[in-house]
Amino acid sequence: MGMQTGYKLTEEHKEKISKANKGRTPWNKGLQVSWNKGIKPYKRSKRIVVNGESVYQHRHIYALEHGKIPDGIIIHHINCDNTDNNIDNLKAMTQSEHVSLHHKLLKEERGMI
Repeated sequence: MGMQTGYKLTEEHKEKISKANKGRTPWNKGLQVSWNKGIKPYKRSKRIVVNGESVYQHRHIYALEHGKIPDGIIIHHINCDNTDNNIDNLKAMTQSEHVSLHHKLLKEERGMI
């Protein structure tokens, strides 16, 4: 669902817009907006191919050390740096625990705790 503008674009206009944007990189590609800290580079977890399957590198590293990761368990980066996949920086937890932890960290960061 698009933004309500009061008029509809014709197919001709849609085609012109599409051609004008072809090959352009959005200004915000690879950036994460944090409203309290501005724009910063977004560090995405790296994916690798293991036995023909695409997996997150940190999950693979954790599984090599601790065995199969049960369903519903996520692997948290303790220092919150998604590019630091050192085994000492990885911790298994449920999604609920992960959300609670990041909520607490955000409150601490904002001085609310």
